[in-house]
Amino acid sequence: MDELRRAGLTDEEIVVMREKGLIPDRYVVHHKNSLDDEGENVYENLVLVLQHPFHKALTNHQNYVTKGFKPDVRNEGVVWPEIKGIVYPPQMTDEIRVIIDQADAARQARPTRRKQPKKT
Repeated sequence: MDELRRAGLTDEEIVVMREKGLIPDRYVVHHKNSLDDEGENVYENLVLVLQHPFHKALTNHQNYVTKGFKPDVRNEGVVWPEIKGIVYPPQMTDEIRVIIDQADAARQARPTRRKQPKKT
């Protein structure tokens, strides 16, 4: 629980996670070792990652690196970010808060994309 508190989760959020199995909306569950690279759906391979901007950056990196990969083909030499612990970032510091605030401001400044209606 101390690790979750250092990361900025509240006691209430921790209780909801423990009792209901629900994570806070601002987090996502991420695979430490990508399923694209033989990672598994096991507890030891999962980490809570703050959605913006950290999970977005991890996902963009993964999409860039795996572009053009063929299914069921081992791709040697792929370097994935190494995430330790059960939550990322592991500590909610003032520097991390600035990064989050800057990412939020950039997201709000972007024009929103409107979904195009499906053509029939």
